[in-house]
Amino acid sequence: MIPRLLAALFALALPFALLSSWALATVSSNDRWVATLHPLARNQVLTNYIANEGAATIVHDLQVEQRIDRALPTAAGILAPTLTNALQQTISSALATALESQAFQRLWDDENRLTHEAVVAILDGRTPRELSRGRSVVLDVTPIVVSALDQLNASHVSFLKPLEQRLSNQGTFSLAILDVREIHQAQLYYHLATSLWWLFPLLSVLSGLGIVATSRPRRYGFFLLGMVTVASSLVAYALLSIGVATASTRAPTPTKVTSTILNTVTSSLAARFLWGAVVGPILVGLGWIVGPSTSARVTRRNLRHTQHWIGRALRWRTSNPVVADWHQWLTTHRRQLARDVRIADVVVAVGSSLLLWRGVATLWQLVILIVLVAGWYWLAARLRRTLTSDSR
Repeated sequence: MIPRLLAALFALALPFALLSSWALATVSSNDRWVATLHPLARNQVLTNYIANEGAATIVHDLQVEQRIDRALPTAAGILAPTLTNALQQTISSALATALESQAFQRLWDDENRLTHEAVVAILDGRTPRELSRGRSVVLDVTPIVVSALDQLNASHVSFLKPLEQRLSNQGTFSLAILDVREIHQAQLYYHLATSLWWLFPLLSVLSGLGIVATSRPRRYGFFLLGMVTVASSLVAYALLSIGVATASTRAPTPTKVTSTILNTVTSSLAARFLWGAVVGPILVGLGWIVGPSTSARVTRRNLRHTQHWIGRALRWRTSNPVVADWHQWLTTHRRQLARDVRIADVVVAVGSSLLLWRGVATLWQLVILIVLVAGWYWLAARLRRTLTSDSR
């Protein structure tokens, strides 16, 4: 009874312990916050949004369609919307080109360093002065707009002269990247994580040790601890994904943009939950391999044989006895091996799907994942052919 109560306490404390460590390491640290958001500067979802919104804002503020309509003959006035859309696309392309530069990546880091204090203030329940009346965290993209305007001027696009004069005389050009309501939804969790940062890790450690200490036999404690770790981490990961999806649909910014930003902000938290799901099976495996079951005894015996084979090969400097023992062992345990290969196929499929969903962010990571998964299934196919040929 006591191990189960401690397991319930551990299942509740572990996600908050991981959340506390993430909040202190990432959200509360200015450098970690900037490093976490740095990949967004190269994310096409966000840069396309900034380019499109910037172009739409420029066209609206300068009343480009009205200017074109007045410049055209009366009979050709119907072409004003089409020409406006074409010009807006030209501005968007110029902004997109400017957003691909190293200058924008440096600007992005500098702006995030400045807005980090405002974000933390919101999470702490304070209202920073930096917020606009629109209650949003904004990104000052004036240097990028000026760079894009210079490109357009070089292409003899003179409609934007008033905006260039306005920016040079007084103002800035800003875009909202996060609404305060989006951050307010995380206030309670952030407050718990930072004010009680010591409590949840302490409860996790004490309850985890208590599970092992009060279980009879002890290996059952490792098994129970591992199962609870897996279940708690996966449930926390699922709740995080649901929370990001829900917040993204309710945000004033496009769902895909908000989802990209929130997923990037919480990427290290999601990684902590997934690591918990990886550590759990290791604990379960430790609890199983020292147990009295037939499969556990066979596995221990096979490990001893493997150690013996390696020792013989190193001692005799030849692999012939090892190969002979390998074929004998393979013939004896082919059924168990075939089952283990099928289980491993499922584990690789699930693990690679999770990595593809949340862990793969670049083309190189995708290529490496494909090579590793393809390599495993190639090896598994050869093992199955070997087991099949030995069984005949």
